[in-house]
Amino acid sequence: RYCHILDPRTGYSPSHYSSVTTVAANCAEADAWSTALFICDLASVKDELKRRNIDWLIVTSDGRILKSAGIKVDLPARIDLTKKS
Repeated sequence: RYCHILDPRTGYSPSHYSSVTTVAANCAEADAWSTALFICDLASVKDELKRRNIDWLIVTSDGRILKSAGIKVDLPARIDLTKKS
């Protein structure tokens, strides 16, 4: 399965996250950081996102939901990605 984002190190779509959302001051910054976060692992950019006041929400490939402290929505810890709607 492939998506429109490709990891320049491998040439393949990243497989560790199913979804990445960022909330930033403007849409261009949010788009750039969500793409970067999709390719990088969270630990490598977490401090920079916090410094820039960018919130994030990630669904991992196994359905875990991770979010920054600024995301105030109550979400389950995991979702079932095998269900088809």
